[in-house]
Amino acid sequence: MQLIVHNKGGAVIPMFASYVNACSDKAAHGPVVGGNIDLDGLRIAERWWFA
Repeated sequence: MQLIVHNKGGAVIPMFASYVNACSDKAAHGPVVGGNIDLDGLRIAERWWFA
């Protein structure tokens, strides 16, 4: 069994995502939010402000 797993088995490669999410009532945004998660479509400075 060990030989079969060695020759035909897959590999598990650990991965650590570098995403950090936080929530606060002090941040606000307008009605439009980008569909991708990275900095609101790279328009975070235009669409977000401190409330």
